[in-house]
Amino acid sequence: MTRDQETQLFDHLFRHRPLREWLEQQLAEQVKVLLVNPDMDTIRKAQGAAAFIKSMQDRLAASESAAKR
Repeated sequence: MTRDQETQLFDHLFRHRPLREWLEQQLAEQVKVLLVNPDMDTIRKAQGAAAFIKSMQDRLAASESAAKR
């Protein structure tokens, strides 16, 4: 996927509130795992998932900011 296609994709996605809400819920679930789980492999998986979700949220926020300019 080219950078322009990626920009168009996130420009389209940031407008859909259910996706943003779903990402927030998924991130909250991963944080719960991080807070209570003593198993290091599970913690690493949750960290990876949380980092990915956060990067998606950041890209959506960047698209929204760019659209408002």
